[in-house]
Amino acid sequence: MSIKYRPEIDGLRAIAVISVLIYHAKFYVAGYHLFSGGFIGVDIFFVISGYLITFILLREMKEQKFSIVNFYERRARRILPTLFTVAIVTTSIAYFLLMPAAFKEYAGSLAAMSVFVSNMFFWQQDSYTAEASDFKPFLHTWSLGVEEQFYVFFPLILLFVWGFCRHHVLTVMILGAVLSLALAEWASRYYQDASFYLLPTRGWELLAGSILAWLDFNGKRADKQGVKLVLPFVGCAMLGLACLLMHDRMTHPGLITLLPIIGTVLVIRYAGGSDPVSWLLKFPPVVWIGLISYSLYLWHQPIFAFARIVAIDHPSGLEKLGWIGLSIVLAALTYFFVEQPTRNRQKVSKSVIWMIAAIGTFGFLAFGLYGYSKDGLPERFPGVFAKAAGAEISHGALVEDGDLNCANYYADQKPCHLGQKKADHIFVTIGDSHLRPLTKPFMDALDGESVGIVPLIGSGCMFALDIDMPKRGLVECNKVYNQARLSIINSYYNPIIIFGSRLPFHLNYAPFDNQEGGGFTKNAPTKMSHEEYQIYAKALSKKVKETIKKLLADGQKVVLIYPVPEVGWDVPKRFVKLAPRDEDALENWLKTYPISTSYEVFQERNESSYAVYDAIADHQNLIRVYPEKLFCNTKVQGRCISIDKDVFYYRDDNHLSYDGGRMLVDQILSQIKQRWDLPGKR
Repeated sequence: MSIKYRPEIDGLRAIAVISVLIYHAKFYVAGYHLFSGGFIGVDIFFVISGYLITFILLREMKEQKFSIVNFYERRARRILPTLFTVAIVTTSIAYFLLMPAAFKEYAGSLAAMSVFVSNMFFWQQDSYTAEASDFKPFLHTWSLGVEEQFYVFFPLILLFVWGFCRHHVLTVMILGAVLSLALAEWASRYYQDASFYLLPTRGWELLAGSILAWLDFNGKRADKQGVKLVLPFVGCAMLGLACLLMHDRMTHPGLITLLPIIGTVLVIRYAGGSDPVSWLLKFPPVVWIGLISYSLYLWHQPIFAFARIVAIDHPSGLEKLGWIGLSIVLAALTYFFVEQPTRNRQKVSKSVIWMIAAIGTFGFLAFGLYGYSKDGLPERFPGVFAKAAGAEISHGALVEDGDLNCANYYADQKPCHLGQKKADHIFVTIGDSHLRPLTKPFMDALDGESVGIVPLIGSGCMFALDIDMPKRGLVECNKVYNQARLSIINSYYNPIIIFGSRLPFHLNYAPFDNQEGGGFTKNAPTKMSHEEYQIYAKALSKKVKETIKKLLADGQKVVLIYPVPEVGWDVPKRFVKLAPRDEDALENWLKTYPISTSYEVFQERNESSYAVYDAIADHQNLIRVYPEKLFCNTKVQGRCISIDKDVFYYRDDNHLSYDGGRMLVDQILSQIKQRWDLPGKR
């Protein structure tokens, strides 16, 4: 039995890829995100892939022609030449365009892509500090990772079941799909990132196609004309509803994902006749988009990402249509000159395909690992631009004894102890990632003094006892985690606690907007409704005050750091975009203190945060530090600056760089020495 060409399936591929493109372009109509559920295009691809490949496997097993080597050769022909072509072009552009932090992440994704574990790489990224998804050129390769991992195991399992208990193939598929769906529904509620990216919670979508292939392979297709007329329309309607009604905050994948999966199954199973839906899917321009859909899917993300990276202002709808047009042109060229020829065994031999696979895999893996290990190769940038690039990675590696990573504290690990091991005084920096830029400056400023530094920092997790906070980083920010941090504080004699956080981010449902075109878009808001978040913010304010009061009541010395001004723009990236390349023009431009923000906006944003800290009564063991005094109303009245000549105070749009952190540390130490006459020399 052969699988005949079905143009309506290519039409379905067109729907899938177009929905993904519109979703990623982010078109808005009257404030509504058009195709807010367009990400289900990937789910459609999974079902189609499971269906077609399972049908081919079943046919070959029945005819006793199945070869695992031939199977992987076909996958290599289908996937690798086009993928590597896009990777070569994308890497060439990324090398000259991306700043070190972004290029480091890109290099990691390139290495992961080469061995089809992109999904695992992006799952492990700290969502609080990683590049926003819109700016990741190879983020979309996570889906290839899921597919190829599935096809490592599935053919072997199918071959085993076919050989020993053929009558139970369908039962095994259904059981696997049900277990995977149940896991997805549970994991999406508690481990959203893992559920989104990993095979065990995505496998049921491919298995849905496999189940359909088994039914079709065994002739279980309904022939009633009424069914064939109605069900393709029902399937397409389900896909349309999913694109319009689903959104990022839903627990996906899970039971809600049954809507697009069942819709896809209905279209594949019942389309192909004379009904209007089948006619539309077989319409030649739609089929043509389906034919180039793989190349189009690969090209769109890097094009969209690079366009956003070079854009100074928010791109218009017309510009986004241009991105889509360019993606289609490159996809068509790649389809005709790369994808089609390499899939033809008469034109490209088996040995050539395996050579392409070997060279591409090892080449991208080696270059990706090199770029990642070298912190994104900051030496690519000249002069002042090198200082901007260096600001992104200026914190340095926070490591104790060469192996204990001190960037984040985890409740199940011992705390890092930097500086003097047997110190007269202990500085504990505790809070979220806004405290991280202070660690290395503290180490340098206190070098040679009898001081140890213990960083208890959790990305996205401020120090507030007896409250569970939304997870925004790699740590679970709950009562247990913060109680563990408190226990460490209590284990030291008379420590100096450096307490701070990005409190306005935690208290506000909306992300920061500098009202001049710059807005922080990552990690906010949470899945809570606005009303729920207001209740949560009120409770958090209370717990923050109680936590500080408890520390003071326990006799601890507390340095309370008020919020660092947020910028809204990623300072090094915006500098590279805007700065003149001519040295004289650049020098004059820097005298204008570019990339500054309104002090009035800062005050409005921080009103509730200041109210929380101001409510703490003055105490002999409490020092208040105001970062705004360093950056606002200094060089320019009414503005908060982020650059002074060739010194960059920020590493992104809200975290201080080493230089900015060193300024703040000097202010902290000055006040400590005035109040407590600490620290002292050994």
